[in-house]
Amino acid sequence: MKTKRGFTWTCDGCAVIGNDISELKAVILQLKSEVADLKARSDKTKTPIVDEMLHRDETIIEEFQKRQNRQTNFILYGVKEERGIAINDRKREDSNIVTSVLSHLSIKSNFSVSRLEKLNAESLRPRPVRVSLENQQLVRNVVFSSKKLLSNPSLKDCKISFDRTPRQQQYFNNLKVFKRGP
Repeated sequence: MKTKRGFTWTCDGCAVIGNDISELKAVILQLKSEVADLKARSDKTKTPIVDEMLHRDETIIEEFQKRQNRQTNFILYGVKEERGIAINDRKREDSNIVTSVLSHLSIKSNFSVSRLEKLNAESLRPRPVRVSLENQQLVRNVVFSSKKLLSNPSLKDCKISFDRTPRQQQYFNNLKVFKRGP
């Protein structure tokens, strides 16, 4: 009889099998250790990729929301701005100009008006005016028919564009540069 680690083997064949079991246990423990190590390494390499994918998805969703929010707006440039008058009077003047622009373009819609950027006493350039209309189709009609403003002497300096996100602005600027060529 052979004794090993608290086991008593009655035959030599059983003792060999017992040795094999001990060796298999050692191999299993080593493999478990290697699997744990590989999992740890995998988690470290996966995290930046997953984080990057989530960040990219969030960026796309944010950009989509910004575009949705801006789709009923257009920007009016070149509208003279009186300095030194009350804010309400300035808004009333802006509303009157937008009313004349919309009527000249034969568009009837409720709207709201706000100036973009902070008022800078040193700047000679008037701040752009953001105009919000009822729906996107009205905005498209305004922008696509804005060349009609050239025929009105009081509105000929006004320019109209879509309200674009910074990413859209960058894209269209890059497109202009690409069209011009090197």
